[in-house]
Amino acid sequence: MPDDALVVPVCMMGAPTVMTEKLPQGDERINAFRALEKLLSRKIDAVLCGEAGGVNSTTPFVVASMAGLPLVDGDGMGRAYPELQMVTFSMHGVSATPMVLLAFYSMSGATAKKAIVRGTLTLCAALGQTLREAKAAHVDPVTAIVDKLQAKVIFHGRVIQNKQPI
Repeated sequence: MPDDALVVPVCMMGAPTVMTEKLPQGDERINAFRALEKLLSRKIDAVLCGEAGGVNSTTPFVVASMAGLPLVDGDGMGRAYPELQMVTFSMHGVSATPMVLLAFYSMSGATAKKAIVRGTLTLCAALGQTLREAKAAHVDPVTAIVDKLQAKVIFHGRVIQNKQPI
């Protein structure tokens, strides 16, 4: 991407369960994207993923498709994060503002090349494919992911409901 390209991440904020209480109309993300363009008085050249986690892993695909723009294979952390400022963009001096609800951290192509965690969307797709193939082959999905990532299992456990007050 050119160094002077305008690259903008998009993502949802808050718990995704809110979408079950009030279904989105479908145009909120592209409207926010276009509102940021208007605010910046400039067309956006590429879409970037804010975080590679949950709904936000797919949000930029929708916006890139609707806007007819390329999607950068990277994000701001390499995983999901709990707070807005916990991204590599902040480490590179990129301001979250101006922000239009779902579109934020607008940056140049030169900065994006330095500030993103590269390859996260490709990794997400590869892990999804690994899980699908493991299920089809009746192979343990944890083992398949461990093999794919060349990782190690550090413990085994079971999550149970805690009925005691904390």
